[in-house]
Amino acid sequence: MLAPIISNYGPIVSDFDLRHVCRPPGSDPKPIVWLADRLAPTLARSPGQRLLVVTRSPDLKVGAFAALYVLWLGSWLVLGAKAFGPCHHNWDEATIAAATGLAAVLACRRAGAPYRGFLAMQGFAFLLLAGVWLTYGTGAPSACTSEIVADDPSNLFSNALYALSVFAMLCAWSFLALVRWRGGPLSPLTILVFAALMGGLGAIFASFYCKEYAGDMGNALGRLDGVTAVLEYSVLVTGLLCVLLKERRLVVWMLIGTVILMASDMAYSVKNVPELIDAVWMFGQFVILATVAVMPRTSVCNGSERAIPPTRDRATDGRSGLSGVLILISLGAALLSPLVWFLPIEAAWKSLVSVLFVVALVMLLVWITDRFDDTVTFLREYVARTHLGRLESSDWQAAPPRIRAALYSTGLGAFLDGFRDSATRLKREVLFLGPERLFGPPAAPAGPRKASCFIVMPFSQEWSGDVHRVIAKTCAAAGVRAVRGDDLFTPTDILDDIWNAIHAADFIAADITGRNPNVLYELGIAHTLAKPVLILSRNAADIPIDLATRRVIIYGQSAEDWREDLTGKMVQAVARIITEYGLTVQKP
Repeated sequence: MLAPIISNYGPIVSDFDLRHVCRPPGSDPKPIVWLADRLAPTLARSPGQRLLVVTRSPDLKVGAFAALYVLWLGSWLVLGAKAFGPCHHNWDEATIAAATGLAAVLACRRAGAPYRGFLAMQGFAFLLLAGVWLTYGTGAPSACTSEIVADDPSNLFSNALYALSVFAMLCAWSFLALVRWRGGPLSPLTILVFAALMGGLGAIFASFYCKEYAGDMGNALGRLDGVTAVLEYSVLVTGLLCVLLKERRLVVWMLIGTVILMASDMAYSVKNVPELIDAVWMFGQFVILATVAVMPRTSVCNGSERAIPPTRDRATDGRSGLSGVLILISLGAALLSPLVWFLPIEAAWKSLVSVLFVVALVMLLVWITDRFDDTVTFLREYVARTHLGRLESSDWQAAPPRIRAALYSTGLGAFLDGFRDSATRLKREVLFLGPERLFGPPAAPAGPRKASCFIVMPFSQEWSGDVHRVIAKTCAAAGVRAVRGDDLFTPTDILDDIWNAIHAADFIAADITGRNPNVLYELGIAHTLAKPVLILSRNAADIPIDLATRRVIIYGQSAEDWREDLTGKMVQAVARIITEYGLTVQKP
């Protein structure tokens, strides 16, 4: 039913039109209203604009690259590896590598610091990688074979290009790691655990490549391959360090693709390369290409990313010391990686699985510690809000699901419950202690409410009405509810009402003009309760000596209308109170 409207009247259809024209008589309006709310922003655009919005969707781009990989994989399985191999200059791998390099170069033009340099170096690395694939194995006597010939003249040039490409990747990841490290280094315990895990990863690399290149160290090609293996290992270490330093999710996906490439190169290093490794390598390249392609639509490349300051508060942004303890808990899992070597698979696949196992373990540990650190940050902010709110706090179960789950699993939720109860008892029983107190504990608020101001002033003077109107209008304009003492009509004692009203108010506005005793009495109660007070006076002589050191708003001293003078000063004072105390307001 919506098809004719969307196709013919899409550019001019409004939210009102969809709600009232598209609903059949007697039908439930809720689904149509929901659909109208979702479609109205899109239908307000022209067809070309709607198409542009759809094609720029990051999810659509990722889906397109996934479909492209599936198409390539199907063609590769049907036609065989020889249709794409060295006899055809590895055109498929070369094309994807070149596309990744160009996409990274284009994305770096819109990226903020430090990602501009990171993407530029990554783009250079993948353009070199495209050259690697164009020359890989093409000089062999039989180029259309997966067996690598030792004296292939193209090997030295291709491997040199690959070493340069890996070096560019290392520069990119090292640059990003240095910037992140400058923003907040890891704790010593976390560094120790990370070094232990990377030592295990290095042992896997060494055990594999030493066996493969032991007999080739006498020639330049063998030594070049050894240097390349060290560079690949360094890329993985610096990339994982970036993840540990809380790098962005898109960059983490780039690292995942890079890990697949580095691990797959182990299989390309053996004399008889498994044909299936082409599909694994291509998958890693597609992961990186898809990540780089969606970056221009994220905050990494929209210009909002700011450079990281040279220093930052470790207590706020860094990892807590207990994060390293969480990593230590699963350090024993890294010892299971040698079991991979007992699997009945080829040696090349054992190395690939081992590297992926260690990297997956590190990624899992980083994810766990990130959840823990987010919980610690929530606890710190919760306590700070409680202090700023004068020991009044919200229920922690209203936190986001991931924070709530972490609080439950770690037992910190029970700690927050105890903290909240202690704060409540402290406010009720310690701040108002003793059987001789005149007033009982004030009643707790029934539910959420907006900020309120209790007005303390004489209400029988000829100027009282004008002053009250100025204060009330100023509060209303700022989203604050104004309450005056003579509005409290309850059967209880008037002093109890004033006590509860002053306690419930977020701040007090007291006009001490004329030194009215009732005003000074209520002002003393407000000071006892440590309430923020705006003290007003039309005459400086009316300020008692006890209040001489306080900030008093004196109005009506100039030739202009004293009402305008008071209004201007009250607007500034109320705004300052709202900002300094973080009050919740509901502006009209």
